[in-house]
Amino acid sequence: KNLPADKYTLLITDGKGCNVYGKTEIKQSSEIIITDISVKNPTCYGANNGEIKVSISGGKLPYSIKWSNNATTEHLSNIGAGTYTLIITDANGCSISKKYTLSQPDTLTIDLGQDITLCSGDTQSYDVTIDDPLATYQWLDQNGNTISTSAKISISNAGIYTVIITNANGCQATDNVVIKNSLDVLSPHFLVSTHSYTDSSVILVNTSEPKPQSVEWIVPNDNTIQVVNKNNDYLELQFSTPGSFTIGLKGNQGECSKIFYKNIIVENNNSGIDTKPNKASNIQDFNILPNPNKGIFEVLVNLYQEKSIKIRILDMLSRPISAEIAKSANKKFVIPYNISIPAGNYIVILEAGDEVLVKRMIVHQ
Repeated sequence: KNLPADKYTLLITDGKGCNVYGKTEIKQSSEIIITDISVKNPTCYGANNGEIKVSISGGKLPYSIKWSNNATTEHLSNIGAGTYTLIITDANGCSISKKYTLSQPDTLTIDLGQDITLCSGDTQSYDVTIDDPLATYQWLDQNGNTISTSAKISISNAGIYTVIITNANGCQATDNVVIKNSLDVLSPHFLVSTHSYTDSSVILVNTSEPKPQSVEWIVPNDNTIQVVNKNNDYLELQFSTPGSFTIGLKGNQGECSKIFYKNIIVENNNSGIDTKPNKASNIQDFNILPNPNKGIFEVLVNLYQEKSIKIRILDMLSRPISAEIAKSANKKFVIPYNISIPAGNYIVILEAGDEVLVKRMIVHQ
């Protein structure tokens, strides 16, 4: 019992001492062999088009075939991702098993974001490009008409828009977005110096025209950026490290919203400018009287210490509307203006030494 394969001799002796010999041989059954013909993963996430094809040899026929999913054929087809175990048992009761794992492909997804309302004259741009040079794209309107076969599209008309992306394996992703139109006009904008030094204040002034119903400053979630002061009209920041930072202003008008962005380049202070003076500010007062006005007004500046100053006036497109005025060092300044400019909002910029302050001025007729 339980003898290995070999040749054996049997000796039998009876009670009278007579012997008889017999010879036998136990042969080793051939090994059962499972040969893979084809193992294919599903082509798309969640698809059931995977397959496992094998060939069985060796052992003694017939074979008993059993898969872990209860299939009894050599080949498995139309199967999804997962682990499958094959057990083969031959006529001698010998068995062998083999495990196969089919991988789940990455899901192909696309997200067009939330439904939006466009203010008057606005467009919404989308770019749904995926990392597949053989991918195809199809944009449909609410009537099912194809309006574009490009990954990028700009939309200005109201409607329900659907995009369908098909990759090289035939996998698809789809999403849709509802776009509405509004007669409201929205143009968020702000002024800021595009270059600054570490640890010095940067002031961003909301120059949106017309003024939105509400605004929101968008500052990166970065512990190297300190929000010193913030309200709807301006934002004061300090940067502790050099780099390029993108700041935004989101305006909301009715159901529509829009974001305006600008980059600020922050460098280490190698200029010799004292970005941390002993006083928090050398500017005691900076006023425009009257404000609003009809183009006739005075700019009043009071400083704690004598400094030279410069005054600039810009329109909402950052264009100068009068010549820059420079004054020699003093503590008090009264600068009269009598200029003919259209009604609207303007920006008055005061530079006093290394400090800059900005105020909004309203001109009416």
